[in-house]
Amino acid sequence: DRFVGRRRELQSVLRGLRRPVGSGGSSVVELVAVGGWGKTSLAARAADRLDSHDRVVIVGEFNPLVLSSALKAVDPGLAAAFGEAEETLARCRALAGALAQRERPVLVIADDLETNVAGQADNKPELDETSKVARFAPGCRELLDGLAQAFHERGLASRLLVTSRYSTGIDAAQCHKVALDRLSDAAFRQKLTELDARYPAVAVGKWVDD
Repeated sequence: DRFVGRRRELQSVLRGLRRPVGSGGSSVVELVAVGGWGKTSLAARAADRLDSHDRVVIVGEFNPLVLSSALKAVDPGLAAAFGEAEETLARCRALAGALAQRERPVLVIADDLETNVAGQADNKPELDETSKVARFAPGCRELLDGLAQAFHERGLASRLLVTSRYSTGIDAAQCHKVALDRLSDAAFRQKLTELDARYPAVAVGKWVDD
């Protein structure tokens, strides 16, 4: 069960997900890389290893309404706790309170978060004038910051795992960032060799060689 070329990054993600907040851990783990470099695959592999957590998976649009719907599908009680208060941070704190009473922690996965970034013409997102990070839609921005703060305040085992082309800019004290580099030529060739062995009729390596 090897994950060719990403063992180091996988271990870093798992450390971020497992290390207690009070012992240097972070409430958010962020996977950042350009498109096609394996962020989603790595997040899925890490989630598979974290079988102690229930998963709430959201792909693309990320805001309180979407999170509420995703929570309801996993645990209606969590959705009820998240409620419909006007202030996002208050809702996140209420959710954190419910999670603190829950037997199993939750892993909230926000995949393809760059969908919520403004602009992106020529792969250049709009930047926040103050923080100089990508400008996420207001509902997404407030939810990211609210979950990070609320989970951190409670010292929860529950985590938020984000994949994005752009950094979220969440406070470093609350966020464990893992940046993916391009696979080395050796790792890439090894991956092709394993794919060729697994799917010999497809001749994966030949596609690249040609």
